[in-house]
Amino acid sequence: MGNKHTLSDLYQMQAMPLSAKIRMTKYRIDQFVDKYGEDGVYLSFSAGKDSTVLGYIIREVCGYKNIPFVFVDVPTQYPELKQFAMTFDNLVILKPKISFSEVCKRYGFPLISKEVSESVYGAKKYLTEIIDQIEFDRQTDRQQPHYKYFYEKITGTGKYSKFSDAPSNNGLILEEHLKAIRGGTIKSIVESEELANLLNSRMKSKAGGSNRRLAIMIGMLTTDKENPIKANVTSKEKSSFSQEKYKFMLKSPFDISNKCCTVMKKKPLHEYHRKTGRNPITATMASESKLRTQKWLQNGCNGFDLKIPTSNPMSFWTEQDVLLYIKLYGKDIVKRKINNSRDVMFYGNRIVDRKTGKTIEEQEFYNPICSVYGDVAIDYDAEGSVDGQMDLSDLSADYGLFDTGNRPLKTTGCSRTGCVLCGFGCHLEKPGEGRFERLKETHPGMYKLLDVIKNNGFTYREAIDWINEHGNMNIRY
Repeated sequence: MGNKHTLSDLYQMQAMPLSAKIRMTKYRIDQFVDKYGEDGVYLSFSAGKDSTVLGYIIREVCGYKNIPFVFVDVPTQYPELKQFAMTFDNLVILKPKISFSEVCKRYGFPLISKEVSESVYGAKKYLTEIIDQIEFDRQTDRQQPHYKYFYEKITGTGKYSKFSDAPSNNGLILEEHLKAIRGGTIKSIVESEELANLLNSRMKSKAGGSNRRLAIMIGMLTTDKENPIKANVTSKEKSSFSQEKYKFMLKSPFDISNKCCTVMKKKPLHEYHRKTGRNPITATMASESKLRTQKWLQNGCNGFDLKIPTSNPMSFWTEQDVLLYIKLYGKDIVKRKINNSRDVMFYGNRIVDRKTGKTIEEQEFYNPICSVYGDVAIDYDAEGSVDGQMDLSDLSADYGLFDTGNRPLKTTGCSRTGCVLCGFGCHLEKPGEGRFERLKETHPGMYKLLDVIKNNGFTYREAIDWINEHGNMNIRY
């Protein structure tokens, strides 16, 4: 399938002023709702700042009051997120059927990124399949050239027979195979044309497949559509999706995967889609990852042709756009939110719960985003330009933002929310700003889970230590 858009299209849209982006987002939402109706869509609502802004646009800018906000109550999220979500009307709360601890035990820890962990999981799975086939061929004395070659390289014996003195099927073969991949005393099979041919012959699709994941991890994936996988790929030929620098993770004594998000968040939402027929509107942005950029290039903001039609009307926004929106419109929107709420009312100068008559803290309602983010403030420490358009000339006169200029914005608390024990992106965090560091101070009970959650006998903390040591990283906790 060809791309609907180019990177040039994306850059042009990201450079638009915020006012134009709001109009474009409203147009994309209207398109999606016109096709499926208000009773045919829902907002995938995480209570994070991005989906909160999108929720405001859906309710206040577009005027859709009947579109439900669907929130997945994951126990490993900040509890403040659920509290904040519950201040919105027409809220649907879903719960995952499996715990984070059980997901880690079954599939592995979420580390580095969704894309890398998915590749590690798929590559190790495919390596196991290769080793199992080698062992089967050895025992049955089948003479398949590919597996014969791998067996000789892995064992270093030069023998290939059911009578040969070979490692037993207890994990040693896999260990030796991984040693071969990393190079060492045995000539690396990464340089093997046979391996490249095998991976190419088993390509399920250009988009996925465990064999493709292995090619990504060991640097065999190319930009050549006719020959996507080959040995000895030059830097010029190498795919931008190559994750070769993370191939050390293939030898991890514990499992690594991206399954937690799929099992705990996506699966409940898919079940909601099947039961209700409603299609999702999400706040994902192309700037968040290469994968999301590629999806936007292929499908645009409204993926009408997807298996589950999905709208991503903020795809061309940047994080700075989100923060600027909160800075400009947050207070006015929250005031309207309170006025429109069925659960609260003004009683004199107090906000009162209609059912209980109890006074509600102002901060709970007047903060336009969840309290874990803190406030939106100018990032005086940031240097250079920021991604996206930050020219406030068209808005500053109306809103009095004479102090912002072109300086980037930041949140004074958490920069991202999601699951607090998620390791995606933690290797990129600055000293003193690590999510685990912050969790230790703000939610010590949840922090202790680092020593409780296990996979293959390793705790989450021990897995982080292993990644730090073998990947020369500094994930802070």
